[in-house]
Amino acid sequence: MPEMRTHGGREAHGGAWRASWPEPYDTVDVPGDHWSMAETHARTTAGAIRVWLAALGANPRAGDRDQTTGAG
Repeated sequence: MPEMRTHGGREAHGGAWRASWPEPYDTVDVPGDHWSMAETHARTTAGAIRVWLAALGANPRAGDRDQTTGAG
């Protein structure tokens, strides 16, 4: 199963710590740090994830809702 990791261009805490995984994964660079890439830069982060999914052949659409829960 493909895995992706977002990487903020500005690391929190001076960039001294980075997560690692034992399995292969793709890295997608996005602006911000650990917190701001999910808050201030959420649209850009979501766009980068959509591009990655599209490259895998997935067809993500903005505004889709989970048909079982209504979340989205």
